[in-house]
Amino acid sequence: DLVHVLALEHHAKQRLGATGANQHAACIAEFPLDSLRFVRQPLAVAPILPVAQAEALKAEHPGLPVFGNEAAQRKLSAAWLIEQAGWKGYREGDAGISAQHALVLVNHGRATGTQLLDLARKVASSICAKYGVMLEPEPRIIGASWAA
Repeated sequence: DLVHVLALEHHAKQRLGATGANQHAACIAEFPLDSLRFVRQPLAVAPILPVAQAEALKAEHPGLPVFGNEAAQRKLSAAWLIEQAGWKGYREGDAGISAQHALVLVNHGRATGTQLLDLARKVASSICAKYGVMLEPEPRIIGASWAA
């Protein structure tokens, strides 16, 4: 019951630099999260909401970063939502959320892919309950479903 994640181009850029990532994107492949130790993986993409919903959240939470100037939609900071909900630095066994950046899912040693995915789901569920915003996972999940 392994959970697999496809490394994203931006993740490759962090490791290889922008030029290296473009040249080596074909070399980045699927890897089993269960086999990795001390993994740091982005948790979620920035949610995109209709302007009215984004502005209503901003009015209720003045510190919420809202980005974009498109006519129909705005992008919110997933990291801000996660941190404000109290998840930054949270840990369940070896699965955790980074204490340095709330958007980073961390395997501190022996967490399984399933444990990491379960924690990511808990975070997303709490964000939905608190803010009415659904987070979507940033890593592409293969061999499992984001929906529990």
